[in-house]
Amino acid sequence: MTLLKRIALLSMAAAVSAAPALAQQPLPARIKIGVLDSLTGGAASGAAGGSQPGIKLAIKELKDAGGTLAGRPVDFVYGDTGSDPTQAVNEARRLVQREGVNAMIGPFLSSFALPTAPIYTEAKIPSMVIATSSAFNPGISPYGFVAYYDSSLYSKFMIDYAIDVLKAKSVGIIASSSALDRQAVEDFKKAAAARNLPVTGAEMHELRAPDITPNMFTLRRGNPDVLIQNASTAEEGALVVKTMNELGWKVPLVSHTAVLFAPNWMKIAGPDIFKAETIHGLTFGAYMACKNVPPGEPVFAKFLQRVKDMDPQNFDKLFQLSMSFTYDHVKLLFAAIEATKSVDGPTVAAWIEGNAAKYPAVTGKMNASKTNHFLFGSDAMWMVTRPDLKRPDGLLNKPGC
Repeated sequence: MTLLKRIALLSMAAAVSAAPALAQQPLPARIKIGVLDSLTGGAASGAAGGSQPGIKLAIKELKDAGGTLAGRPVDFVYGDTGSDPTQAVNEARRLVQREGVNAMIGPFLSSFALPTAPIYTEAKIPSMVIATSSAFNPGISPYGFVAYYDSSLYSKFMIDYAIDVLKAKSVGIIASSSALDRQAVEDFKKAAAARNLPVTGAEMHELRAPDITPNMFTLRRGNPDVLIQNASTAEEGALVVKTMNELGWKVPLVSHTAVLFAPNWMKIAGPDIFKAETIHGLTFGAYMACKNVPPGEPVFAKFLQRVKDMDPQNFDKLFQLSMSFTYDHVKLLFAAIEATKSVDGPTVAAWIEGNAAKYPAVTGKMNASKTNHFLFGSDAMWMVTRPDLKRPDGLLNKPGC
């Protein structure tokens, strides 16, 4: 039985154990919110530079405003996935069952978010996570929301870009062999088939593999016009570029992590990797501005300034283009609790489904519905080639203006 099937069965069991639905519980005297992130292990560097700064700013702003939600003081309890799915599950159980948290923030990779979802569902608590797998849906997590794109959406967007902008007649695909990256690969294949685009090969390497040269040799023999890259960590994407450079393979690369983790890519594969403009990275439109827009004026620029004011010493080390979506979904959770005066999962989830599109998010327009709990859709997506070049306020230059 596959991992996704096991997760689905666990979720169904959780839903059955929770029925019939209980009446909404009153607010506790103190609201306790769990924060589960990868503080150690292979995913820790991405968390420290990306997810954690956004969460810290949201919590700081809550505390600066009095530290209450719905008139109740708020406590935060922290856990560490250890960058391991088993530890993520154990920590989620500890936070929910022993610490008695009323809501959850995290974890922040599909590999951790999917197996922990049944725990949150059984407890009927709201949660905010990051995932890319299209397998994450309200059936698996009826009270959970994702502050990122659905892989079925971004795969279509990237395939369309390869065809319509790069004029590709064929593509190759490189990804890790984890079950959840395999889902993204299947989404890419479906998107390519829908456009009658041949896939010359799909290679999957071990998670955090130290060497992918054999995979790249195999893909190069297929002679694709464009290479599509999907990865669970910043280091894996950078390794693809490093290996391509070592092999002298100059085919355009379309990646969903190149912009988010540009500093890591440049550190591993070289500071000049984006200069040739052959790496095309998926990003959020809110991270860009036209040259005639005054520095500091866009919403995202003001967000970056608040992060810098919070942690000026480390600001330049952070993944500045991957902090805001965690900030947004934490603030959305706070707004939902405040508006509903509740931490009841069904109540909070219903409010988010009905109000996310109206919420003034930093990262762009949010979307949510009873059938879709990914908060950002294709209308928030853009592609850029120079994430290393930024305006004085930290935004990227918007192509075409």
